[in-house]
Amino acid sequence: MKQMTLDKLLRTIDFPGVSSQLPVLDLTNDSRLVKPGAVFVAVPGYKVDGHRYIPAAVKAGAIAIVAQRHTPGISIPQFIVNNTRQAQAKLAAEFYGNPSRKLKLAGITGTNGKTTSTFMLEAIFQAAGLHTGLIGTLYNKVKDIILPTANTTPDSILCQRLLRDMADAGVTHASMEVSSHAMVMYRVDFTKFSVGAITNFSPDHLDLHQSMAEYRAAKKRFFDMLPADGFAVVNLDDPSCQGIAGDTGARRLSYSLTNPKADIFLADYQSRDSGGVVTIKVNTQDIPTQPGQIPFTLRLPGRHNLANALLAAGLVYMGERLGIDLYYVASLAFGLRIFQNLAIIRRYFLKK
Repeated sequence: MKQMTLDKLLRTIDFPGVSSQLPVLDLTNDSRLVKPGAVFVAVPGYKVDGHRYIPAAVKAGAIAIVAQRHTPGISIPQFIVNNTRQAQAKLAAEFYGNPSRKLKLAGITGTNGKTTSTFMLEAIFQAAGLHTGLIGTLYNKVKDIILPTANTTPDSILCQRLLRDMADAGVTHASMEVSSHAMVMYRVDFTKFSVGAITNFSPDHLDLHQSMAEYRAAKKRFFDMLPADGFAVVNLDDPSCQGIAGDTGARRLSYSLTNPKADIFLADYQSRDSGGVVTIKVNTQDIPTQPGQIPFTLRLPGRHNLANALLAAGLVYMGERLGIDLYYVASLAFGLRIFQNLAIIRRYFLKK
């Protein structure tokens, strides 16, 4: 990663007149982590206001402050913006060299099923022999290194740092859980997703969003962010999901357990102990390779996991975007890997 200077970094948030060539050695919103050469972003949190810690950041060696209001008596430059969370997202992407552009990145949102779906997609990527990364509820992963996590989707600085670490480690394909918190807090702004998907939509997080309309708007914002050359994978069995993705500029791909007109449809399911044999039918011409019907063994019980499997299939079948062999990987990965990933999930939730 090229060295960042203060003037170049601040141009990202529309401060073009800064002439300082000081090297920026770090970017943080935690005064306890400030080291000499860092830029400190003062974020007004829900419990603690980062502006209170500006003096501590200066004392620790920060070279500039990005804040929403001026703090008297501070000896280093202060750059005032309307929203430091938004500014932080821009700064983080620029500071870490826009790493999402180096990856094939899939984002999964929805009320339930995000974690399982990301693990399914991770299994498919690994079965294809790809170098993978993962950001989600259980942990973050850079290639083979497991990292602890505090949030389903980390704040924008940590998110971009993880993506940078992935790119530097040779990761090519990554999956990310994208929460509604992430959308209202701008955690994945200026992140390029090759594909995005939604599992389902039902009441949740109303302590944060205050209403279902606000919650829906948060989910919708993710699909509004998808690029025109990307794909949106949408649950056709949930009318709310169709509405949430309705205005996306990306091309849409639908999946369904019940509607044979969906692009990816559950053609058959033969129940077995702890799962069953699934047959997927592919209807759409948008999928470059037309495999027709694909059977595989799903070692997870429940219709919700059938829906998660169809979502993961929808993501991976966009082979042109994700660069993998469709038929071979779908059959192999679902049969061999998902049960191992489920064991991880079960161990996690049994501890809760």
